[in-house]
Amino acid sequence: MIALAAGVAEGTIFRVFPDKESLLDAVVEKAFDPEPTERALGDIDPSPPFERRLTDAVEILQRRVADIWRLAATIGGHKVSTDRRTPSDLVALIALFATAGDGINRDPVIAARMLRGLTLAFSHPTLVPDGPLPAAEIVSLLLDGIRSTPRKPEC
Repeated sequence: MIALAAGVAEGTIFRVFPDKESLLDAVVEKAFDPEPTERALGDIDPSPPFERRLTDAVEILQRRVADIWRLAATIGGHKVSTDRRTPSDLVALIALFATAGDGINRDPVIAARMLRGLTLAFSHPTLVPDGPLPAAEIVSLLLDGIRSTPRKPEC
């Protein structure tokens, strides 16, 4: 079935991969490779306003979440090694936050991690039954929060 879907002969696949598990391991490894996402984030046009660039970044991250979720749903019970799955910081996303200067009150590394977390939480199909939150709303939630007016500090 895999060879048929790939449009190649079965022997071609098993000359490269000794068994189905090895093939699935390679597919999972490729899916979790952060380089394509890093490259896409680095290619975001730097000329629009900061909020627009963050929205573009969230759209890229949402595509990654959707792709990985589709893969996980497709391969089902295939055991994924967790020792390789420690998420790395996305340097291009951190760099994007660094361009905000005094516009944010968090370190760019922390801000990038917060955005990734919000994006995952509001884009993962099993966590958001009505579908992913639009990228612009995730950015607004990160930058503006949900309070209608700022609270006065308690003394």
